[in-house]
Amino acid sequence: TVEESGTRNSELPLATGSPETTVEPPDADEKTESEGELTPFAQNRGFDLVYGYMDEAGNVVIPPQYGSAEPFFACGLAIVGDTNGKLGLIDRTGEFVVSPEADFITYGDGVFIAQIYGEGTIARAYDENGEFLFEKPDYIYPFSDGLSRVYREDGSAGYIDKSGNMVLELPYKEFSIFLDGVARVSNKYGGPTILIDKQGNDLTDKL
Repeated sequence: TVEESGTRNSELPLATGSPETTVEPPDADEKTESEGELTPFAQNRGFDLVYGYMDEAGNVVIPPQYGSAEPFFACGLAIVGDTNGKLGLIDRTGEFVVSPEADFITYGDGVFIAQIYGEGTIARAYDENGEFLFEKPDYIYPFSDGLSRVYREDGSAGYIDKSGNMVLELPYKEFSIFLDGVARVSNKYGGPTILIDKQGNDLTDKL
């Protein structure tokens, strides 16, 4: 199971490409139960590759059916793509708990962010069970320390909580993620940084 590492909590979209090694285990007619590690594998289907999951013994647990597949997170969900390239979240039985409609999905601090592009950008947040949390008509940054940065069209900016509510609106132009209750902010892009706590207090000369 993939642990919640710094790589997975980065602001870059999670990769949705195929694993470097293609493994072709025997076909499976039915899904089987497995409590161990589930590993994505690829199988040729005509001119296409489809992806499924096998256990540590090489038994097919989730038959090949996806256009792309990521390893499972510790919470028991995995990011997979359909044959049209849209991403969603599945559980360990292979069932979608979040429909494949996203162009990319990020994960951090227990929250999945599904970014959807089209006539207007939409971002939807889901918890580790795939339950919908909130939606924003713009980009949502990955969460850290319970907060996510937000920049609004009206020029306001700050941090939102996991309900999507603005809990810390600040007059700065540039924001970093919170780590251990502290974040770096700046009055101008590329300018000197200030350390703040979750109440917005300046900690620069106190740490």
